[in-house]
Amino acid sequence: MKSTINPLASPKGVKFNCELCGKTAMLRCPTCRVTYYCSLEHQRVDYDGVHSKICHILAQIRVPPALLNSERQRTDRARLLEQMQDEVIDLAQNEATKFLSQQQYELAIPGALQALRFGMEGHGPGKLMIVPAYLLLGEASMGLGKLQQAEEYLSLAKWIVLQHYDVLGEQGEIDMDDPFSKQLVRLRGQLHRQFGKLHMFLEKYDNALEELSLDAYFTSLATDPESIDAAFAYFHLGNVFFLKGQRQMAFQFYDRIVEIWQGFLKPVVRDGTPLELSSGQLSEPREMLSRLLAVYRQSIGETASSTGFLQHAVALFHKATGMAAEAKPYAEDAAAIFSDVFGPDHPLSIETR
Repeated sequence: MKSTINPLASPKGVKFNCELCGKTAMLRCPTCRVTYYCSLEHQRVDYDGVHSKICHILAQIRVPPALLNSERQRTDRARLLEQMQDEVIDLAQNEATKFLSQQQYELAIPGALQALRFGMEGHGPGKLMIVPAYLLLGEASMGLGKLQQAEEYLSLAKWIVLQHYDVLGEQGEIDMDDPFSKQLVRLRGQLHRQFGKLHMFLEKYDNALEELSLDAYFTSLATDPESIDAAFAYFHLGNVFFLKGQRQMAFQFYDRIVEIWQGFLKPVVRDGTPLELSSGQLSEPREMLSRLLAVYRQSIGETASSTGFLQHAVALFHKATGMAAEAKPYAEDAAAIFSDVFGPDHPLSIETR
């Protein structure tokens, strides 16, 4: 759908710019009528990337309300506006995360831009709230091969994180019981992770290991060394060792990831309460486990016991997220491997049948 506009017909001093690139707009979304584009291509990318999820909210945010006569009305409007802006940020970051995990980097850009835009409008340019958007933009830019742009986004995120870190450090030891401090430490880990990925793209593997080791440290500090968040840090460390040809070291990290996921998922499946995760939150672990399984099958074989443990973890993940049908073939493969390796009467063989 498209709605053409004539820039020359706009009121004096009014200029409509493309939502994605900032160029002079020629098109407008016919539904919300408050979002503009320079081309059909940018309209399509934005719609597929995030606009379809937030179109109705943008209309409420960007259209000025009727005259607000009382202080109460103005206060209520400001509160509602803040809530809608935060809703857009959450939806946009979720969509960007989902597309990044699927390696659809172009489609990740619109959501990351919207998260950044509304984060800056609602919270300010130097606030911690906008760091995740910069990290998403950095990762998407890396995926598109725009490494200089990626470094610029990550440097902006680094400046914000270190500014807050220095302030807290001056006030004394960082208190990990304080939610803000914990979030700051977590973001510092994520920042090191993205710089580590950037060095991987540049084939600077020693630099990548340094950054990713710091990721593992800060992520473990904010969560736990055996947490799911830490497992993602170990995944990228393992990938660097794999690229360096140090396969034994790589699989030490990979096997630890499998142990973490099994330890996390077994109680969830046993209790019968499905994990309530958004599509973006689901995509990242699903993609990581899928990539690990491809590496295991290729490097150590379809029937190796380690492959069986990973198959079991994948089956548990699908069960825990309410996808029992998808879990079945992985559980069957794991049971067959365990039966061959350990015997049909082994507890693992029985558990996975």
